Amino acid sequence: MMKIAFLDNQLENWHANTFRNLLGSGEYDARLHAVSSEDHEAGRLWAAASEIPYVDDIRDLKGEVDAIMLLAPSNPDAHVGMVARAVELKVPVYVDKTFAPTLADAKTIFAIADRAGLPLFSTSALRCADELKPLREWGENLLQAQAYGGGGNFAEYVIHPLEMLVSLFGAGVSHFDVRKTGEFRQITLDFGSRVGTLFCYPKAQEAFRIVAARDGTVVDEKITSPIFKNLMRDILQFFSTGREPVCREETLKIIELIEQFTYAK
Repeated sequence: MMKIAFLDNQLENWHANTFRNLLGSGEYDARLHAVSSEDHEAGRLWAAASEIPYVDDIRDLKGEVDAIMLLAPSNPDAHVGMVARAVELKVPVYVDKTFAPTLADAKTIFAIADRAGLPLFSTSALRCADELKPLREWGENLLQAQAYGGGGNFAEYVIHPLEMLVSLFGAGVSHFDVRKTGEFRQITLDFGSRVGTLFCYPKAQEAFRIVAARDGTVVDEKITSPIFKNLMRDILQFFSTGREPVCREETLKIIELIEQFTYAK
């Protein structure tokens, strides 16, 4: 059975709890072997409540685990330092969304992994939605799409609708326009001859949704598929094969765009 470690800055978060529960469900040939946190006191409490061993330094697990998941979903600024420590375990690395706060940090993370000779990837769970699969099969016939989502704040949650669009159209964004109404954002992205628009509703629990069009067909779908179960499946396949399932060019473009959105007037 595959042995996995978590590294987080603060383990008491929705992602850590969800991934722990999935690995403990018995559905996967993998288990959570040990965890570490930058907040040791809170991390020990979380580990004890979860009945998972805790280590102060993730590097102490070298030779014990097969893969590592770096979380800190609300603190991407912590990811460079966390990756630098994690690669010392010499195992594949998954980095939770949002991958990095800036394009420079994103490039640094990939460079750290490459110097260590290790595969590494990151994604929003929304990329793994079943509702996107038939739309990808449209290929170049997919002409236009809108992605909708809410969340606590723009900087942290815009990645979800953006990841959906980039996963459909690719990284070739030539131009974008941002419109703000209060805290709501509407961002239109030009993908060559095709167009994607994202709608982000901070401080609102707007359901994630995708609307897509090709000649003669319009699809309007709420995202109701088990995106975190799908993501865990993809993560474990990555850990088994070492093949990065998300194109790095797309990941870098997503972070570049989020950084640009943040400063767009």
